[in-house]
Amino acid sequence: MLLSTGATIHDMHYITYGMAINMLMEKSRLTAAAGGKEIADPEKQYNIMKANLPALEEMHRKGEISDERYNAYIRSLEEWESDG
Repeated sequence: MLLSTGATIHDMHYITYGMAINMLMEKSRLTAAAGGKEIADPEKQYNIMKANLPALEEMHRKGEISDERYNAYIRSLEEWESDG
């Protein structure tokens, strides 16, 4: 399957399982997009979440958003950033 992403047999010695999974997921995403399916762009979603953080923090400070929802949002951002 990895060969369909453009990887070579030689590459197999140097990539990690995580890299392989990322390559396969991106191949799947691009194939779906080429087929006309609307797909979410994780990078775009992250940028939107990061841009909305100041407004979310303000709403949390005012009590308009619960600690649970605020903490879940922050955890999502931290997970993305730790994977990067």
